[in-house]
Formats: sequence, structure tokens, C-alpha cells
Amino acid sequence: MNLAIGLPLATASWRRISRLTNFHLVQLFSQGLNTYWKAVHEIDGAYILLRSRLVAHGLCCATGRHLPQSARYMTLTHSVNVAWADSSGDTPAHNGLTDFGKQVVAEMNRLGMMVDISHVSDKTFYDVLAISQAPVIATHSSCRALCDAPRNMTEQMIRDLAAKGGVIQINYFDAFLSQPFKEALSANDSRIDKEIDAKAKERCGEDDACSGLEASRLVHEYTVAGKLPPVDWTLIVEHIDHAVKLVGADHVGLGSDFDGCTTPDGMEDASHLPQITDALLKKGYSPRDIRNILGANTLRVMKQAEATAKRMSQHLDSDRKGSR
Repeated sequence: MNLAIGLPLATASWRRISRLTNFHLVQLFSQGLNTYWKAVHEIDGAYILLRSRLVAHGLCCATGRHLPQSARYMTLTHSVNVAWADSSGDTPAHNGLTDFGKQVVAEMNRLGMMVDISHVSDKTFYDVLAISQAPVIATHSSCRALCDAPRNMTEQMIRDLAAKGGVIQINYFDAFLSQPFKEALSANDSRIDKEIDAKAKERCGEDDACSGLEASRLVHEYTVAGKLPPVDWTLIVEHIDHAVKLVGADHVGLGSDFDGCTTPDGMEDASHLPQITDALLKKGYSPRDIRNILGANTLRVMKQAEATAKRMSQHLDSDRKGSR
């Protein structure tokens, strides 16, 4: 649930949902915040804003300027398709990115926003790689070779992401780390995942924070009862190490997802993060590689996204002068 939001959206009503068509999105690109506020107040329905979890809401920050309060990255989908991109959690509807989706990626490049390919389908991922002029990030995805979840990345996807300078940030969700846990959670004869979701919703309603805490409590309860296998935090290090062996430490990071999932035993919150540093040191990782994994790699991609925007702006200015 890693959502990039800007100041205007953060101050908007959490419950305000607006339907934005492709035309309105283009308006947001070209006219920025004023158009965003006009769209929020005038358009009815349910399509894009935060609570819909269709995360194109990051476009509200398309001011064309690199302001401190503007969105620095955008996740293209959540667990269902949007009107212009397929999600890994849904039945494909667009064969990846639509033409408008490709414009979205190009516009994000122009604005210096990082493109986040976590949650998207494999085809959407490859469409993004083909279009983006800047490296892209997977903000919270793990290795499919170790846990066969559609939200995770294949060996080839990780290699192709790195070949374009990108970074995979490892997700801490039990069901993205452990194959036995994933299989037990969604086994057809029990569907514990649906049972947990139903119980959390019954207790918490639409309160996402409450639902997340309740789901974590229920997973622990089911694990103690033997209905789910335990998952240890060291699996996070295994996924990091696996990705590093594939593409090098310059292309791996930490994704966490503390606000959107249940995490392994021993990694209940951010206070446990130093354990990862310690484990990597014990594996022989250099201080430089550890610094990169802990965040420097992602900061490097952010700088490259901004450099790409500057380069695109210079080319546009040059073309305009040439046409005079």
C-alpha cells in the first residue's frame, strides 16, 4: 500500500472519490493543481482517489515544477486494473498499458516522477520498461523464484529492471516471502485469507489501519493454532540476497509494506530493521553495499528521474527554438 500523495491530496477529504476520465487526467497534466481541485469538486463517481486504491491520484501533483510537496513517485495500479493499465491481481483487460497509459509514463518522466511497477501485471511491467526514459522502481515486490506470487518478480524481470538502472525493494508480506505460508493461506479447502479478511472487516469496517492490525493479530492466532506455518524475518534477508546474486547490490532495496500487510515473526515494526543490517554484515556485505540497499539505490533512481526530466525539458526548449 505504498501510495505517493502530494500535499493537495493529503489535505483533501479521505472519503472524497472522484471519477476522472482520460480527458480530465490530461487536463491535470497540463493545468496542474487548479484543474485537480476543479475535478475533485465537480466530478462524481468512484475511479481514482486514495480510498479507491486506483493510484493515479498522484497526477494531482502535475504542476510541471519540482516542488518539495509534489509526488515523487506513483504506483500505476493497486490490486485491480485501472482504465489504462493491468494489475497483477486482476484479469488482464488492456494487454498491459493502453495508449493513454503510455502517455502517463511519458508524462511522469517529464515531471521527474519515479514510475513504480509493484502491483502491475508482467505485461504492464514490460510496457513500462519499453517506454520509460528513466530507471523505474518496484517499491514493494519480492522474488517469485522463492515465493510464486504474481505480485513478485521473476528472475528475468529483475534482470531487465536492473539492466535499465532500476531497483527492486523487497516486500515483507508473509505470503510474498514464504511459499508454504502462501499455499496454506489460500488453499482451496480452507481459504484462510478470505476468512481473515472477513473477520477483520466485520470488526473494523472500512478502517484500513484497524483492519491491518486485526489481520496481523489473526495471522498470529492462526499460526499459534497450527493453521498457518510460521514465517521468520530472515526470509527477508534471503530474498535480498537472492536478488543481489542476480543483479548486484546496486539494484536491491527495502520495500517493507508495514502499513499494508502482515509481516514475519521478528519484523513486526520498523524498530527491527537494524536486524537486516546486522544479517547483511554477517553475510559479508560491504558497508557501501548495505548503504545502497538501505536506501541509497532508491535515492539514486530519484536523482536519475529528475535528471531525465531536466534533459527532456532541455530537448523541448531546443526543439521550440529550432522551430522559430
